[in-house]
Amino acid sequence: MSAQKLPISDHEIYATLARMVAEKEDGVLVTVVRTCKSTPRHEGSKMVVHHNGTVTGSIGGGRGEARVIEEANLVINERQCRILALDLAKGLGICG
Repeated sequence: MSAQKLPISDHEIYATLARMVAEKEDGVLVTVVRTCKSTPRHEGSKMVVHHNGTVTGSIGGGRGEARVIEEANLVINERQCRILALDLAKGLGICG
């Protein structure tokens, strides 16, 4: 499976999710629900973390996104949704 790492449209995200459901593939839909100050992506930005570790889309890259991917893998394994608060000003890197 090839994964797209760039920000992609919601249509592409939903098409990916539909394919995953049809193929009974586990994964996590990650959505930015709130932003404050300077952020690489806006509220509503999405990406999909697949069970095999690949990622479709991006919520901004860098250490913040890497942390979100780690949490998404826990969600896949534990089957428990969660909200993750990240402070990009405290060690996770700020964009621009």
